[in-house]
Amino acid sequence: MTQAQFLNDIKTMDAVERGLSRISEAAIKLGTQAEELCPQVPWPDIRGIGNQLRHGYDAIVPARIWFTIENDLGPLRQACEPFASAVSSKRD
Repeated sequence: MTQAQFLNDIKTMDAVERGLSRISEAAIKLGTQAEELCPQVPWPDIRGIGNQLRHGYDAIVPARIWFTIENDLGPLRQACEPFASAVSSKRD
């Protein structure tokens, strides 16, 4: 999907915002464990985006959401991936 397609697709934008809210909520629930496992990740920013999406929804800039998709999610996934399998195996 291109940026133009994203910016013109309200359903996709809403879905992405919901996904980012979930990531933010997971970071909140991890608490200090997040910083211990992945200190290079900007956890305060990740926690804060959820607050912005929930309470500042009238000020959301869709192009900024696109920037987050393009530039921030990949590195976040890479940083957290080694720990995701460890957490998943503890639940089994």
